[in-house]
Order: sequence, then structure tokens, then C-alpha cells
Amino acid sequence: MLRRLRALAISFIVFAFFIVEIPAAQATTSWTPPLEISAPLTDSNAPQVVSDSSGNFITLFQNKVGSNFEIRSSYSTDFGTTWSAPATISSGTSAVNPNIISVGPRAFVAVWNQNDGTTTRVASAKTTDNGVTWSSPVYISIAGQNTRAADIAFDGQNSLGVVWTRQLSGFTYSTTASGSSDLGTTWATPQDLTSTTPGSISPQIASTGTGSFVAMWHRLTSPVGVQSSSTTNSGTTWSAPTLASDAAVASSYPQLVSTSSNKVVATWLQDISSVNVLSSSISLNNGATWSTPVRISNPSSTSTAAQLIRTANGTLVSVWYQNIGSGDQILSSRSVNDGAAWSAPTLVSSQTACYIPQIAADSSSTLTVAWLCGQSPNSVISVSTSTDNASSWAQPTALTQSPLFGDFVSLAVSPAGDTTAAWQMNYSGQLYKVYSSSYIVSVVPPQPQPNTLPPTGVNSSLEHFAIWLLASGVVFLGVRRISRKKTLPTC
Repeated sequence: MLRRLRALAISFIVFAFFIVEIPAAQATTSWTPPLEISAPLTDSNAPQVVSDSSGNFITLFQNKVGSNFEIRSSYSTDFGTTWSAPATISSGTSAVNPNIISVGPRAFVAVWNQNDGTTTRVASAKTTDNGVTWSSPVYISIAGQNTRAADIAFDGQNSLGVVWTRQLSGFTYSTTASGSSDLGTTWATPQDLTSTTPGSISPQIASTGTGSFVAMWHRLTSPVGVQSSSTTNSGTTWSAPTLASDAAVASSYPQLVSTSSNKVVATWLQDISSVNVLSSSISLNNGATWSTPVRISNPSSTSTAAQLIRTANGTLVSVWYQNIGSGDQILSSRSVNDGAAWSAPTLVSSQTACYIPQIAADSSSTLTVAWLCGQSPNSVISVSTSTDNASSWAQPTALTQSPLFGDFVSLAVSPAGDTTAAWQMNYSGQLYKVYSSSYIVSVVPPQPQPNTLPPTGVNSSLEHFAIWLLASGVVFLGVRRISRKKTLPTC
């Protein structure tokens, strides 16, 4: 009888261990319901989400602590189905404006603005385990210099380029850059790319090859336009500024992507008869010279907040918002010849009052655009996709519902097409929180959880019976006796 009880108990335990597991995260046919990433009862905003080549996601955001902010990180290994508890990665008095880039599987480098007690400097940290742990922050910018938001680029090897706005005094700014040849462990001495006299804002950066980067910014003083500078030695030295835009036409707010070695395409807004027209230009020599700008948007009304991306099949896609008569809408245009010519604008959104688009693409060149639709306190986050190189767009999907005020959306797509949008959300003037929603095309293998007991059902009954047998000592006696009889062979 005792032998039968022992065998029965072991069978129950083995059976319970096999059936108690977290179900697989299944591929979805719709976006998941909004999921809070930030910790409860905290004031968090300005999220930035990114994915690596394996579909791991990290979201950085600002979290308010008293009257200051800190940078927090949360990671997901199941395509945004669940997120880790947020962890603080910044130090100093206060930290804002996070930005992050993937530099390999489970490896990411983050930059932000951090107050060292005297001035606000550009700081950086990196993780090689998908955000489980982070290196201690290091300062990139020089002590005693105030800075604003930084942009970062990766060359696909070991080098990073960073460019930021340096506050000289009052509302006078310059553009400063640095680089790293060891994935952010050390950084080159920062170099001012503009003189101390003119003002410049909105810096952007892109890699054009191993150790090579092109930086671009908006020059505020005459001639008002877009300038560029480049480095071929991981940011150790930078070229003298080049005026990329037409000297006779005020231009602003550049975006740029690399299309091949030393070749880069940029877009910016040209002021034509007091209307901002989205235009593009090409450089074939690492930003040394630029082609005559080509118009992308319709000059009938102002274009704003343009974003630019290059897909895996080489198509360039730009998105922006523009008033087309019925109100502000999200529009797109594509180029299949590296920016030499662009398609007529295509409507992405289906409602008016749409702003601030973000765009991302997977390895099959499927495109996703996310944007803010409506105005506070009734704005929502909407998304749409295109599978034909931005020739057409699917009916938009709303990820949030009024009266939840969605804002500051960020978007990331894995090579396989798993997509996560992250945004800040406010309800009736309460604290801001960071939420996410995901469109999952991959399947996460089930993760066994032997210590997790279901609260009800047959499984629970089986486990309770097994536990009773354990408590009675029957199983332990049986195991002890079996272990004495069995001898494992040596290797």
C-alpha cells in the first residue's frame, strides 16, 4: 500500500509540473489593450521604445521624483506582452530627454540630459543583457556647458555618433558632437560644429559607414537654413559646416538617413512664400555637398513634424502632418530611387486634427505609422500599416479612447514585424503614465512555472493532494529509498 501511495504521489507531482505553465504569447490579429509600463502612483512621461534584432524591446521614460526627474527603463522579452518593473538608470540631480538605440542582440545604448549639480550635461549608459542591468552613467559633454536633447546613431559595427544642442546663453544655442569607437564605453572630446555666434537647434545624425557619421541641424541666423558636418573617425574630428539647403530659402528641422556608404538623403522644411514645404536633398560624399532640393509636399499649406525612414528594400518613406482643407492630416510620400524623385502625397489618417507622426519598418518593409489624433483632453493614439511601400495604408486603429489623453507616442518594430507603440497618457488632469500596445506576429514559447499554482480547477486539486502527500513524508521517504537503490553512471 505504501509503495502505491509513493508512486501515486510522484505521478501527481510530475503531472502538476507539466501542466502548470504560462501559456504562449500568441500572434495577434489586432493590437493588444493598453498596458501600463510605468509604476503605479508615479508621474512618468516622454517614452522612447526600441527593439533589437531578436525582438527584445526596451522603453525609457522620464519619472518625476519631487520637483526633479529621473530616467527609468523597462524591458520586454515577449514582444510587449509583459514588461519588467521600471528601474532607474540615471544619476545626478535631475535627468530628462531620454533617447536609445540598439547596438546588437540584447545590447542598447541610451543618452539623456542629466544635471550634475551645476549644469545639465549629456550622459550615457549601456546594457548588454536587454536592460536587466545598466552600466553607470558617463558624461559625454563637457562640464560647465548646458545641453539639450541629443540624437544618437550606430554604424553597425562598434562606433556611435552623438549630436546635441548646447545652450550658450539665454536663447542662443550651438550644435556639438562626439563619438565612440567602443560602443559607448568611452567618448571622444566633444567638438562644436557651429561657431559661438549663430544659433542652431534640432540636430540629427546618421551613420554613412564604419566610423562615419553625418550630422545636420537647423541654423537660426542668416542665412537661416540647414547645415551639415561629418566625421570619418568615430567622432574624433568633424568637418567644417556645409550649408546643405538653398541659401536664398529659409529651411529648418532636418531629418536624414543613410542609403549606402557615404551617401545620405535628408529632408527639411523650406519656407516658400511663408509656407513650410517638405523637401529633400542628396549627398554622395558624406555630406560635403548636397543636390538641389526636390519638393515632396504640396505647397498649398504648411507641412510639419516630418519623419524619414529607409526600408529594407531601399524605399525611402517620409511622413508628416499638413492641413489639406478639412484639417490636419497625416500624409506620406515614398522614393524608390534614393530621393531623386518622390511620389504624390498619400493620405494615412482618416480623421482630422492628426499630429506628430512616428514611423518604423520591419525586415519585410511593412511600415507602421503612429500619431496623435484630436486635441487635449480628447486626443487618442492611432496607428496604420502599409504592406506596399506606402502606396496605400490600412484603415487606422485607435489604441486609446477618449477621455484618456494620449500624447508623445514612440514606435518600434522588430525585424520579424512585432510592433510596440508607447505613449504617455493623462486622465482628467491626473498623473501622466506610460502605456504600451503591441501587435505580435511571433509566438513566445511557454515558460514553465512550477511554483505557480492555479487558484481553482482540477490542476489545483491535484497539486493540493500532492502537497498533502509531501507533508505526510510519504514522497520524501520514497525518494530517499529510491536514491539508495539507483547509482548514476560516471562520465
